Amino acid sequence: MSEVTSVNGMTGAVVLTAADVEAVPTSAEGQPSGVATLDGSGVLKEAQLSGSVVSGSAGASPAQIVPVAMAITKEAPVNPLHPSFGALGNESHDDTAALQAAITYARTAGQKGGVGELYIPGGVYKLSAFLNLGTVSGLKIRGDGEETVLKQFTNNEPILQREGSEGVYDGLVSGLKLNYASQQNQTEHPKSVAVSLLNSMTGGTGGFAEHVFRDLWINYATTCFEWGPTGSATAVPFWNNKLDNIICGNISLHLLNNNIVSGSVGGPTNEISRLTHIGRTIAPTGVALNLRAGHEWVFNSLDIEDWQDSLLYATGTSQVVINGMHVERHHLVSNAAKVFNVSGSQFTLKGLNGSYYRDGTGPYYLFAMESSRGEIGNFHSFDYSEHLGSGILRHFLFNGSGGAFQIGPRESSSGNIVDWLKEESAMLVQLYSDCGLPPVWDSSVALPTASATYRGRFFYLKGTNTTTADHLVVCRQNEKNEYAWVNVF
Repeated sequence: MSEVTSVNGMTGAVVLTAADVEAVPTSAEGQPSGVATLDGSGVLKEAQLSGSVVSGSAGASPAQIVPVAMAITKEAPVNPLHPSFGALGNESHDDTAALQAAITYARTAGQKGGVGELYIPGGVYKLSAFLNLGTVSGLKIRGDGEETVLKQFTNNEPILQREGSEGVYDGLVSGLKLNYASQQNQTEHPKSVAVSLLNSMTGGTGGFAEHVFRDLWINYATTCFEWGPTGSATAVPFWNNKLDNIICGNISLHLLNNNIVSGSVGGPTNEISRLTHIGRTIAPTGVALNLRAGHEWVFNSLDIEDWQDSLLYATGTSQVVINGMHVERHHLVSNAAKVFNVSGSQFTLKGLNGSYYRDGTGPYYLFAMESSRGEIGNFHSFDYSEHLGSGILRHFLFNGSGGAFQIGPRESSSGNIVDWLKEESAMLVQLYSDCGLPPVWDSSVALPTASATYRGRFFYLKGTNTTTADHLVVCRQNEKNEYAWVNVF
């Protein structure tokens, strides 16, 4: 084998095939079976390597170039600033190929028993295409927080994209700022997704699982996170993943987007904690948390500001729990807009403090629950006085069948925010309790027909003030298997 002194003019770099990585020795420095070293002229001696070494050329692909020290020690995370990769992180140099080469090498190292981790030091890394994280489980990418910026200069292009098939597990992306050079939007840039997770599986229960996305800053994207099928795939499980401390700004379509239309598998639970959005370069046109069907979600400490119309949509046997949420400067524009829109699912919200601009004519609905079950409690709603508008914001819209909700302490600081109108009293049939008490029913509206559906349910009927007193009724079954509403007092 000939000696190699440089590849593409980079002294001390060699080109290895994938099979060479596991053949590299890893013991004491300078020994026949030890860590390889360079001589004073930068030459890697043939005797220090087992296996073949492929000579470099001016046309070598960046993905083939590997740093000698890293390939041999297998102990430190891969660093794209190493001369073998050639990233500069100065915002002007296109670092796409260098970063992709480092990612590809880290994936290979992980498969061969090495670290399988990429560390991207602080800097602004210019991108002209998305970075493909591949299909290998266990890949970890870390940066220096807000100091490590991956900046996408190509419109309508993701920043990070992971493509997988059955069973892609245990990934980590942490400490990165994912920015677009200009504001992206749904009409012109639907593919501008900061983190895109695609899966080509056509069935099974593997999918994307046990990934962690932590300490990320995302700006000017169309969508922050999106997952879904590619090719002919229809069922793409997304389960037991964690997002923590995700700070987003000026997002125009979705914070989270489940792009799976049918056949999804959703358990165990995905956990989203400390998700923040602030800033409004253009008005968002989509649902902030577009969860759609068939997944389990727990959200902790959400802060979504400067959004418009719908914050959450869940349907089709989803299970959603929200523990603590702050909503500020939320614009209500479209008539009949539903801020929390849930259908055929289980939904629990404990703790909401919200402020709203009513910019249109309305009416608007804070909680629109169709054929769903759950609990909504401890929330406070108020208007910004300079944006009162003419539209009424109603707390609840219950419809469909089979629903069952408990609602808890609530407070409104606007005379134009109402709980019920007389013609909507029939929605109360889906309420089991209001602040721990039987729901109050307008006695001028007929109760639903007594049946097994309402057995044991109580309602507090308001009197007419002049001819009828208030009274409490319960749906009771008698000894003849007949149901009737009976006065308790």
